[in-house]
This record gives sequence, structure tokens and C-alpha cells, in this order.
Amino acid sequence: MTLVEAVAGLALLGLLLVAILLAKARYTRQWARANLRGQAVAAADALLGQWRQAAFPMKDESGYVDGTDFAWRRNMVSDKSAAVMGLQVVRLEVFDDRPMQREPVSVTVDFVMPIQGQKP
Repeated sequence: MTLVEAVAGLALLGLLLVAILLAKARYTRQWARANLRGQAVAAADALLGQWRQAAFPMKDESGYVDGTDFAWRRNMVSDKSAAVMGLQVVRLEVFDDRPMQREPVSVTVDFVMPIQGQKP
């Protein structure tokens, strides 16, 4: 084996190592983002469960999810076809509120519920 062949082999081995490390870094970022998204979905589910049990009127509101870095925002969505049936559409957004996020995680859920004061 000549010196040129040895250097070429080391260069190929170095390229392979760099490719493996880049793939690992990408996988780790995707895994962390998916984990955060799962936490946001769980937080949205918990909020919806609390609101379903409550008997208070829905209105535009926002706040923070206890014990997490997530914030939530609730907006009433104007939908005439739902209003005809005595329903209102509510949009819940749960998002990562930490500063300096390159790709902040956000989960949006639209749900319908009876208009407060009307019987279903």
C-alpha cells in the first residue's frame, strides 16, 4: 500500500465519520422536537379536560401551563354554521414560550362546545 492510498483511505474514513456525526445530530434534534411536541399535546389535552368539566363561559384568554415552559392562548373562532346549531368554535394554541427558539413548538386544537346559556 502506498502513501497515497493510505491518505485516500483516511480521507474516506473521515468523510464517513463526519456523515455519521451529522446524521446523529439531526436525529437528536428531531427526537427532542418530537418530545417537546408530545409534551405540548399532553398539556393541551389536560387544559381541554379541565375546561370540559368547568361551567364558565369561554372567552379569549391566555396563560401558562403549570410546571412547563409552555404558554396557551384561547380564542373564539367566528363560525356562522356552528352558531346556527347552537355551538361555538374555540381555538386552543399551546406553544413554547421560551426566548431564542429556532423552531418553536406549537400545537393548535379547534373544538366545539355549546354556546353558554343555551341548552344542547
